[in-house]
Amino acid sequence: MSRLGHLGAQLYRGDVSYEFIERRKVWYTLSAVILLISIASLMFRGLTLGIEFRGGAEFRVKSPTVTESTVLSTVQDVIGSGNEIVVQTVGPNTVRAQKMAVYMLVTMPRISVMPKPFTWSVPMK
Repeated sequence: MSRLGHLGAQLYRGDVSYEFIERRKVWYTLSAVILLISIASLMFRGLTLGIEFRGGAEFRVKSPTVTESTVLSTVQDVIGSGNEIVVQTVGPNTVRAQKMAVYMLVTMPRISVMPKPFTWSVPMK
């Protein structure tokens, strides 16, 4: 049995114990540090959203003779040249073309959907 498995068995049987509650301030501090690092990385690096979240279309062409320029010209002929198209080589024989989504900013009026408060009414005699 491995050392870790042996330690796990001892912990399970109660032969060995570790005072988790006694050292709770250490665990709170460790959790706070990990949480702060996570929040800081989100603030400074942000999220890299894939095509699933940005929208758009992706085309992959597998051919030993394909080049980025031929894929770009073909995609522009099919979907139009007014769109932003990113072409990348992703393997030895594969070229990927991505059409980025065009977002329209639509301002909608704010609608309040607050339910009416519930009131009890007791009939008077």
